[in-house]
Amino acid sequence: MIIIDCLYFYRLLELESSGQKSEVRLHFQTKGQQTYTEIFPYMLADDQWHKVSVSISASHVALYVDCN
Repeated sequence: MIIIDCLYFYRLLELESSGQKSEVRLHFQTKGQQTYTEIFPYMLADDQWHKVSVSISASHVALYVDCN
């Protein structure tokens, strides 16, 4: 699990992998402090290392695993 916090311990961004559900969940908070969750059907719990990146814009959220 990766969590990025600001100075006052509000969760701004969290990337969570669930091996039981074979999904990756992205929790993020907007400037107005509204929290959103995006769920991606992807299995990361496979005993392999992975490169993960997330792109967030005003209208899209994308998850890239191993450059794909």
